[in-house]
Amino acid sequence: MTPLLITLLTFAQAQPAPPPKCGSARPNLDAIKTAEGLVIAPDGTIYFTQPFGAAASNFVGRYRPPYKEVETQWVDVGAKALGIALDPKRNVLYVGSRGRKKLLAVMLYDPPVVKELADAEATINGVTLSEDGAVYYTDQGTGQVHRVLGDGTKNQVTTTPIEDPNGLAFGPDGDLYVLTYAKAKVTRLKVKDGKEVSRAHFADVTGGKNADGIAFDAKGRMYVTATAMFLVSADGKTVKALGPAYGANADFGSGALGCSDIYTAGNGKGIFRFDGDTPGSDVPWHRVPAKDTVPPPSPPPAVPADIAAKVKLELVTSETTEALAVVAVPGEPPGRLFVVEKRGPIRILRGNKFAPKPFLDLTGKVSLWEKPNSEQGLLGLAFHPKFTRNRRFYINFTDPKGETRVVEYQADKKNPDLADPSTAREILFVHQPYANHNGGDIEFGPDGKLYIGLGDGGKGGDPHGAGQNPKTLLAKMVRIDVDSKDLAPEVVGTGLRNPWTYSFDRKTGDLYIADVGQNVWESVVYVPKSKLGGPNNWGWNVTEGKHCYRAEPCDKKGLVEPIVDYAHSEGCSISGGYVYRGKAIPALQGHYFFSDYCTAILRSFRVKDGKAVDQWDWKAALDPDSKLAKIANFGEDQNGEMYVITHEGPIFKFVPRR
Repeated sequence: MTPLLITLLTFAQAQPAPPPKCGSARPNLDAIKTAEGLVIAPDGTIYFTQPFGAAASNFVGRYRPPYKEVETQWVDVGAKALGIALDPKRNVLYVGSRGRKKLLAVMLYDPPVVKELADAEATINGVTLSEDGAVYYTDQGTGQVHRVLGDGTKNQVTTTPIEDPNGLAFGPDGDLYVLTYAKAKVTRLKVKDGKEVSRAHFADVTGGKNADGIAFDAKGRMYVTATAMFLVSADGKTVKALGPAYGANADFGSGALGCSDIYTAGNGKGIFRFDGDTPGSDVPWHRVPAKDTVPPPSPPPAVPADIAAKVKLELVTSETTEALAVVAVPGEPPGRLFVVEKRGPIRILRGNKFAPKPFLDLTGKVSLWEKPNSEQGLLGLAFHPKFTRNRRFYINFTDPKGETRVVEYQADKKNPDLADPSTAREILFVHQPYANHNGGDIEFGPDGKLYIGLGDGGKGGDPHGAGQNPKTLLAKMVRIDVDSKDLAPEVVGTGLRNPWTYSFDRKTGDLYIADVGQNVWESVVYVPKSKLGGPNNWGWNVTEGKHCYRAEPCDKKGLVEPIVDYAHSEGCSISGGYVYRGKAIPALQGHYFFSDYCTAILRSFRVKDGKAVDQWDWKAALDPDSKLAKIANFGEDQNGEMYVITHEGPIFKFVPRR
């Protein structure tokens, strides 16, 4: 996704950080048999890793107020996960997994969503956050400190190795403090823009060994776990042993817990509570910055009960593998649907049964980035408006080298359920600098031209500036007259980040683009039929959604705002749909539906006078038990009836509730 995974959301008016809420709970920690890293959320929830000890596991554990049950198998993060850090404002837990050689971002949804944020070394160790939300971690093997932004961009922070680095934390002064494990030393780094500016020896933890955990209290004093708990003065000159404590991560209590209590974990021995006398510091990533930003909009209200009572989702099939499109032939009698699967096959579905042979199979001929929720593969299918006469159709895929190709085929002359591979003709080739943000959808517009949405080339934050660069097709919406001898693509809009899905209203010809966001905002772009030819500039990477992306303020002159956006507190990757124009459910007429891949929200709105009205949330009505997951797209049949497509296998249809 994302230069930071989720940029800080703040109130419209700058406000001081509220004082920490403190309770007096001292839960029984005996049930936590093994723990290495831990972090405590503002409500008092304890998250902990479990790489060592008799009860070692691949899971992050969780212990929530009122502390009745320890969830030792809360979420699987792979073997030997040590360091852990929490960003409570962005609702993300970061975990360093040695077994997976990854830095993971655990989105704290229900259930949690695990994303591989960046490659990491097999000796990744301590993990912490900077004030801007970037993740810093130590690599014990090479002695280096690395920074990772939310899009996975990684850079080495240190100019030379630090001896045996382990735990690390930013202090109230903004400097980064790093522990040397065996010799129990503390090194202070001054860091600017993710790079070391200078370093100095800060303290020797005399009498300690195996220094691992580090935390600061409200007086700026440092606490270090090194077999015992040590208090280090703010100038680093005085070190005092306070008593025994486990030797890995350390964090102050919060929420239901006493804020002066320090919790430590390590060496596979569970969690230890140390009685402190001062609350923990106001750590930088908990602060509210003193600048004005736009607050996220409130979620839409639930769909009115009388309308909700008329609709339900009906299972069509579960026999798919990473399906991402359901496409019908225009003008063809109902009954035959084409299901596109990311790994290469296009399968024909009649009723709830698939034909024995794929219509076309590109398995082995498309690139598949072996990463969860990757964005490569067979990505789009569109039938020529006159397919019933000319048998022509078009696919969009990334080839084995990761390049985008749009290719025309024809159906077999004798068997309409099979494509003729020998008829392949390339319509468009676009070089992709990275493996993500490929777009992928293709749709014929009301003008009979093929519309192809292209992402910005990937990585994160648009590193090549494609969004506002007129010399590249990346980050553009283009159209091609496939019936012309001149197949040159015409740019009709710029400033797209990753138009994963888009569709035309079959009644009005208006275009709806679901553009996947970067840091904070997912958005829907509305393009009336009269504006299809452009010029259109949808803002990326000057803006993200309706909001400035990097600079505050930013120049929005000439930019077209999305008609709807929502924050990453509600999702992380929009999946666009269609405007319902079927006849089976009249109450849905004119409503555009969309979802989110991460949270499976279901929402709709209508357009009136260029604005979104009747914005409704359908989750409780259509998915009350939250069984939907990984919604990748929607589909539409010949009659305008609508489908929900998931990567989990099931495809559902909107049907009347009898």
